[in-house]
Amino acid sequence: MLMLAYGSGLRLSEVSALTIDQVVRNKGLLHVRGGKGRKDRFTLLPPTALTAMEAYWRAARPPGPHFFPGAVPGRPITAGGIAKRFNAARARAGITTRMTFHSLRHAFATHMLEDGVDVVTIQALLGHASIVTTLRYLHVRVDHLERVTSPLERLKEPRTTTKAA
Repeated sequence: MLMLAYGSGLRLSEVSALTIDQVVRNKGLLHVRGGKGRKDRFTLLPPTALTAMEAYWRAARPPGPHFFPGAVPGRPITAGGIAKRFNAARARAGITTRMTFHSLRHAFATHMLEDGVDVVTIQALLGHASIVTTLRYLHVRVDHLERVTSPLERLKEPRTTTKAA
């Protein structure tokens, strides 16, 4: 669940509601249906997450339509059930920083930006109608800022000229 949320930029409710028919294996995508605002979208399904999902599926053989079933037959895992697993994983990893499950979505967006993915693509992957909403998700790390060169420095670089033939 955690790999999927971080690797695909999913909301907690989208992880909970995930069904096997939303997986588009041959394209490495997830078809998120009825996301926030009842909007559908496609987002990434990283090979690492797909491999973990397949292993989980083979081991758990979850009944019914939901990939992560809840205690009640035919119903998905609850938000509380996911949050409990998130907090347990955080504790096992020794992470003491204050965060929520939604922090995985923020990290997805920030890391995509740091990897050079344009903001409009990130907006589409997150399913935001407004670019302003997407911009709230983007947090640039200080060490990333330290590697950025000002355009002023490029002015000092020698220009190359080509002679017309």
